[in-house]
Amino acid sequence: ILKATWVIVYSYVSTKNHKEAIKYLKEQIPICLARRDKGELSGTYMWIGSIYAAASMPDSGLLYAQQSLNIAYELKNDA
Repeated sequence: ILKATWVIVYSYVSTKNHKEAIKYLKEQIPICLARRDKGELSGTYMWIGSIYAAASMPDSGLLYAQQSLNIAYELKNDA
């Protein structure tokens, strides 16, 4: 499900349909939480923040970017 969702997200991002891309990414959050996959969750939060920024709505994405960063620090992931 996660891999298929990423393909959909990339499609929406490439067509600059930010609203739909964010919608699909937000649907991934409960899946990541259920799987306890913090790496995937961090990436999902990062992409949500990034897409909000690309949509000229950085304030909406700030919380997601901060959550991504917090998880990355927790995982000691500096990539």
